[in-house]
Amino acid sequence: MSVFKKVLFFFLLPAIGVVFYPPSVIGSAYSAIGIVFLFFLVLAAILWHGYSKALTFMIFLNGMNVIVRIMMLLSTTVSKDGVANLPFLLYGIAGAAISFYLMIRLDKIDVRQTMTR
Repeated sequence: MSVFKKVLFFFLLPAIGVVFYPPSVIGSAYSAIGIVFLFFLVLAAILWHGYSKALTFMIFLNGMNVIVRIMMLLSTTVSKDGVANLPFLLYGIAGAAISFYLMIRLDKIDVRQTMTR
């Protein structure tokens, strides 16, 4: 696996998939986003060294993100007044799609072969 793909699959996409929310939501959660980025940075560094258990944990986290996003979309996309929150819907679907793609992609054989421990 090339260095670009490792950076993309281990560093960038996991963090983007988890914190991909509308700017209005992100504006009030800077500290939480910083903690999440730091967590995924540490997990990506562990993945970079080839620990297969970290890969399994990353796949699990992305699967949980898909489930949580679907639950959030079903409960908060339309308000009680019947007004749709379109930015939240679009960002939620995009974040779930990124996490779903990453969950499927990380379980492929070429990624597993790079894990040495």
